[in-house]
Amino acid sequence: LNGKIVAITGATNGLGLELSKKVYNLGATVIAIGRSPAKLSNMVKELNPNGDDDKRIVTVLADLSDMNSVSAAGDEIKSRFKSIDYLVNNAGMTNNSYQKQETVQRFDTVFAVNYLSHFLLTEKLLPLLEKSKLNGGSRIVQVSSSLHFQAQTKDLITSLDSIAPEASLPSDAKIHNMRAYGNSKMAQIYHMRALNRQLEKSGANVKVVSICPTWVATHIAGSSFKNVLDVFAFHAHSYGLSSILNAMFAP
Repeated sequence: LNGKIVAITGATNGLGLELSKKVYNLGATVIAIGRSPAKLSNMVKELNPNGDDDKRIVTVLADLSDMNSVSAAGDEIKSRFKSIDYLVNNAGMTNNSYQKQETVQRFDTVFAVNYLSHFLLTEKLLPLLEKSKLNGGSRIVQVSSSLHFQAQTKDLITSLDSIAPEASLPSDAKIHNMRAYGNSKMAQIYHMRALNRQLEKSGANVKVVSICPTWVATHIAGSSFKNVLDVFAFHAHSYGLSSILNAMFAP
């Protein structure tokens, strides 16, 4: 991956961190997008323990629950790079408490972090992806989930009462919050399909792929469940990465 540029959201934990290590060790320049300055700093130390002045690690601060922050991150990347070869929309969260969660723009937090932020970031960075010189074209990887089966189609459709789909709005209803993760992952898949149709019509050499990483031992469902996943699930530093790597590199 010498000379290739890979942008990764959620690059400081779990799959994002292990993917950052993997592509960095293969020679890529990593654009690591995360919300914690301390975790971004620790990630840089993990990738480059010698503390050398390494231009192959670029950190970008972004709170994916705040669309203004996501927009600013996209602008920062556009100001620093002329092209991108891979964008991996990896960051994600669940609503473990099944209670109402609301962003500063008054969106459902799970839907905003998992889907809306990545929709916005993808739109921002698409011109850079279209300029990639990668043989076979650049790739956008949506880290979705087979739990998209939990989605309710009616939650993702706009109504006469609101231009925003119900899934995007915060709610006190327990069933809404139980479906939030599935709805956000289904929205990612719909975005992939729509974007591929758009890119095919425009002739852009960009492909969008949705994947499920299977059960992976990360903290997405909380620390307690992480202990269970450590025993029964795949690990982020090994087979847990396979779906993402396949989506990035398979012809």
